[in-house]
Parts: sequence; C-alpha cells; structure tokens
Amino acid sequence: MAKITAVQRAQNKEKYDAIVVNCFFDKGWDYITLNNIAKELGLSKSSVQAYYPTKMDFGLTLKDKVFPIMLNKLDFTSPETFINSWGTALAERKIFAMVVHLLVANATSQATSAMTIAGITKLKGMIAKEWGSEEKAQHAIYQVLGLSVMELAKAGHAS
Repeated sequence: MAKITAVQRAQNKEKYDAIVVNCFFDKGWDYITLNNIAKELGLSKSSVQAYYPTKMDFGLTLKDKVFPIMLNKLDFTSPETFINSWGTALAERKIFAMVVHLLVANATSQATSAMTIAGITKLKGMIAKEWGSEEKAQHAIYQVLGLSVMELAKAGHAS
C-alpha cells in the first residue's frame, strides 16, 4: 500500500471526522464502531483503525461538537429552570437525548470516562459560577444525570 502524505492524511481525517459526526447525529453513539464507520466510508476496518485506533478516538472527534448542543438547550437561570430545561430537552429533542446517552454510556466506560468526567466537571463549573454555589451545581448535576439514566432506560436508549 502506498504511503500518503501528511497533508493527505489530514484531509482524510477531516473528511472521516465529518462522517463520524454525521453518523453520531443520525444514528447515535452505539452506531459508532469500526465496522459501521468503515462501511460508511467504503474502507477496510484496518484503514479506519489507522485514524481511530480506539473507541476513545471517535469520542475525541465528537468532543467539541456535542457540548455546545447541550448548552444551547439549557436554561441556567436557576437550579429549577436548569433541571426543567434538561428534562424538556431530553424528552423533546432526539439529538440532545443522543448526546446525553453518549455522556451516560461513557461515564462508566474505561475507554472514554476521563473525557466524559471532564465534560461533566466543565458543566458543573459553569453552573456553579452562574449560581455562585458549588453545592447547588453539584445537586443539579446529580439530579439531571439521575433523570437521564431513568428516562433513557424508559425510552429504551440505555445499554
């Protein structure tokens, strides 16, 4: 197999990343596997693995794409409005539910949990700053994560 240049590799990665992101938003986190992405790209599994050696590498591709989606749907005015807006977004917005499913699924996965914990910590820090209370932020995060697990399980999205 011929070697590709660094420029070509970067172009390929950008193109492949776009497919990974689109697949996530169309079909969810559970769909993001080497087999499925290879099929989507029309490449061999080993070719895809050269760009995404682990599941965490797929997660890194989504890293800066999913957090803004969550933030757009949330009301940070108070703990009550935050929790209510989270529940509403979870129930009414498929993409928000997919992002939350990714968050919940990865929170217990060895491969991607550090990245997920960093995202949760970032969100908690934002709301603690907004409300001036670390305790209120922690409580709200516990509530929305518990709500998420229950709602995703009820909807059949949790694995």
